Amino acid sequence: VTPNRNGTTNGNIIALDGTFVGGAAVSVSQSGVVITNGTATSNSSGQYAFSSPPGFSPGTYDLTVSKPGFVSQIVKGFTVDLGKDAPNQNFVLQAQPTLPAGWSTITLPYNFYGADINTTFSGAAVKWYNPATQTYLNPGDAGFPNPAPGIAYWMNPSGTPNVNIPGTPNSPKTPATVVIHKGWNLLGNPFQDPISWVLNNLIVQRSDNNQQASVTVAVAQGWTLDFAWGGPVGKTLIYDKSVVPGVTNTIPGYGAFWFFSNVEGTLSIAPPAITSRSATTAPGNN
Repeated sequence: VTPNRNGTTNGNIIALDGTFVGGAAVSVSQSGVVITNGTATSNSSGQYAFSSPPGFSPGTYDLTVSKPGFVSQIVKGFTVDLGKDAPNQNFVLQAQPTLPAGWSTITLPYNFYGADINTTFSGAAVKWYNPATQTYLNPGDAGFPNPAPGIAYWMNPSGTPNVNIPGTPNSPKTPATVVIHKGWNLLGNPFQDPISWVLNNLIVQRSDNNQQASVTVAVAQGWTLDFAWGGPVGKTLIYDKSVVPGVTNTIPGYGAFWFFSNVEGTLSIAPPAITSRSATTAPGNN
């Protein structure tokens, strides 16, 4: 990199199935405003680049990628400096969710930075199950949670379901932690990719004494059950296939599941086993 030249960035955009995403709009912004020379489009190989000159003045920026049919993504806080480019910002895009007719469960596995459900999502009526009161809450009710990885809802489509704003997915390289309460919890797969129900890869941590154990041990201690109920309406048994061959052990992207706990705490979920995707990975996963 030439000293005193403005920094820049570039990267690759693929879909979850590993195919290149061409024609995606890429924008660089500060404080929510797209900067001059801050737009680009990915080519047929999913590549995009911002040239320098002009590059970007030294500072901190956000990078947003969008294409119709996919959930938009954002990388917050990448920095450039004179003579120093930002690392490649690569993206793995997930198709917009679909919903069957009637009520079904779904999760939106992104950090939307505090945006509420009405801002984040449209095209469906939404309810959330509160394990503390064993009742359903509507958007706007006290205690109704904003979308985040691990939060799941019941939805009933009233139009075309759509995630309206960009979010940041969890890294598929590290475990994700979701909060659990006493009783039945409606939880969501916190990753874009499917996850597998493997008892020793699920870690429960109590909030009262910080003790933690795999679900195998947690069951023996009376902390939790070791199975889940999944599927669109929560009627598919989810269990460890190494223990019961032939049982369903996968929770898909956007998938939700019911999990029972006798303790307050968290459930740590191992990252998905990704074997078929291109070597190109999402932001933070290089």
